[in-house]
Amino acid sequence: MKKIFLPSLIIFCLAATACAQISRGSILIGGDLSASFLKQEIVAGTEYKTRSLQFSPVLGVAVKKNIFHGGYIQLGFSHVYNNTNPLESDTRGFGIGYFIRKYAVLKNNFYGFIQGNAGGSYFKSYFEYAMGTGQYKQTAIGLDISPGLSCRVSKKLHLESGLRQLAALNYQVNKNVSNNQQATDILKSNQLSFSSSLNNFTSSLYFGFRLLLEKS
Repeated sequence: MKKIFLPSLIIFCLAATACAQISRGSILIGGDLSASFLKQEIVAGTEYKTRSLQFSPVLGVAVKKNIFHGGYIQLGFSHVYNNTNPLESDTRGFGIGYFIRKYAVLKNNFYGFIQGNAGGSYFKSYFEYAMGTGQYKQTAIGLDISPGLSCRVSKKLHLESGLRQLAALNYQVNKNVSNNQQATDILKSNQLSFSSSLNNFTSSLYFGFRLLLEKS
């Protein structure tokens, strides 16, 4: 059902027309927030807990009617606990990028949009094992497409929800360092990947807001 609904939503958003267009020169200010909290017992005696939070402020300007160009910053962290190996891990990361967003009026105060992003990110994770410690670093650059829906709740405020990285192409440089009582192991790798969030709906869903300062 998701695989049918999401592509149809994108096509509908781009094809829809109405009179409440967004004028050239308008300013877009806002932020996106995504969070997850999970606690589960995978098998008897194995407990798994995770919590994560990501915030992304954005700023854009309408270069044409309904079309914005702009930039964004991503800040995030996650913590994972497991009573097997690895016992615990903490991750911190940041990113920066450029976006192009196209709005289409659906009905009344509702808009559809599709956004293309190009950016880079860096994050570092620290692990604690029963016999030692480790860290994992990743530097990445990539392209992705993110569709969504927006509702105008006042003259300037829009609330929105969307799918982060519906489709993404990424190049990653990875480094994994493990320290135990006997030795230190270092593993490096490069990876080019294409992914889609269609099979991971809940983790890619985000909520955000936009202040739309329209040019009179």
